[in-house]
Amino acid sequence: MRTLMPALVILLMVLFVWPLQASEVAFADSFHVHSTSIKAFPYVYYTPETELAYGAGGIATFYTSKEKGLRPSNITLSGYYTTNDQYQFTINPKFYFSMNRYFVGVKLTFGHYVSKFYGIGPDTPDIDNADYVADRNGIEIKIETPPTLFISDRIGFVYNFQYSGTIDPETNPYLQSGDITGSRGGTSAGGGGVLVWDRRNSSFYPTNGQLDQIKGVFYSSGTGSDFTFWTLEIDNRRYIPLAPGKVLAIEAYLDIAVGDPPFDMLPALGGQNRMRGYYEGRFVDNSYLMVQAEYRQILTGPWGYVVFGGLGNVASDVTLLHGPDFKFAGGVGLRYLFNKKEHVNLRVDFGVGNNSNGVYFGLEEAF
Repeated sequence: MRTLMPALVILLMVLFVWPLQASEVAFADSFHVHSTSIKAFPYVYYTPETELAYGAGGIATFYTSKEKGLRPSNITLSGYYTTNDQYQFTINPKFYFSMNRYFVGVKLTFGHYVSKFYGIGPDTPDIDNADYVADRNGIEIKIETPPTLFISDRIGFVYNFQYSGTIDPETNPYLQSGDITGSRGGTSAGGGGVLVWDRRNSSFYPTNGQLDQIKGVFYSSGTGSDFTFWTLEIDNRRYIPLAPGKVLAIEAYLDIAVGDPPFDMLPALGGQNRMRGYYEGRFVDNSYLMVQAEYRQILTGPWGYVVFGGLGNVASDVTLLHGPDFKFAGGVGLRYLFNKKEHVNLRVDFGVGNNSNGVYFGLEEAF
C-alpha cells in the first residue's frame, strides 16, 4: 500500500490540471429548460449516523434569467427525526446569475445529534461506548464572482460558522476528561476564499466535464471563533461519458486542518458522500485523503443504478498519508429520477467498509 500513495498523489495532481472536453454524449444539456419546478417527498431510511429516521424534503428549481446556458438555481429543504432522538433541519439555497459567472450559496443547519467519537488517528479501535450528545447550529455562505487575477472560472468569499452547545460525553472515554479540544462545546467561525473551475454540463447529474475547487478558511478570535486553526480543501471531480446513459465519475479529495481545531471539525472519513460504508467520523485526524470512482447507468424509465468504490485514510500530517492503514469502501446504489427536466435523482446506496456498512438515502448524486 505504501507504493500506492505516490500514485494517489499523482492522480490528484493530474486530475487538477487535466481539462476534459465537453461532448454531446448521454444527455442533452438541460440548461435550456427555463421553468420552475417544486417537488416534495416523505422518506424513511436508516444510516449508521442516524439509525432509523423519518423525515420529509423537497427541492425547488428555477432560473434567475432566461439566458441560454444558465444553470438552474435551487432551494432544497429537509428535516428528519430518528429513533435515537436525533433531529436535523437543513435549508440550502443555491443561485446562479449571469451565464453562471456569479454564484451565491447558503447552507443552514440546526440539529440535535447523538454522534460517535472513537478518538483521533487512523488506527483507533472500535469501542462500545463511543456515543456522545451535542446540539449544533451552522451556516456556510459562499459568494463567487468572475476572477480578475486568477485563472479560475470563479473566485469567491467563504464564511463558515458552527456552534456546538454543551456536549454530553455520556460514557465516551475520550471526551469525559474534557482534554480534547472542543469537548466542552464552543464556536468555530472563520472566513476565507475559494477558487472554482466548473466545466460540468449539469449541476445535478453531470455526464461530462470537470469540477475543481480549492477552499481555504481561517478561524481565529478575530473572526469570532473560540478556536484558532485553518483548513484547506482540494476537491477534483471528473465525469467521463462511456456510452448513452453510462457515465464514470471520479473524485480525488484532500482535507487538511492545521492548528487547534475542535474534534468535531477535524477532517473525517466516512459518511453519505465519501467512503460510503464507514460511519461519518469513524476515523478523524488533521489530514484526510480520498479517491473514489462511481459507474452510473440508466436502466429503464426513471430507474438507474451505480457501483462505487474508494480508498481513503486520515493521518496527523499529510506526509504520513501512506502505508497499510489505507481503508477501502465500496457498494451499489439505486437511483430514481425525481425531477425529469433537470435530471435530479433520489438515491439509496449500500456501502461496505472494513467491519462496517451503511445504507444512505439522499437527493442528488454523492459527488
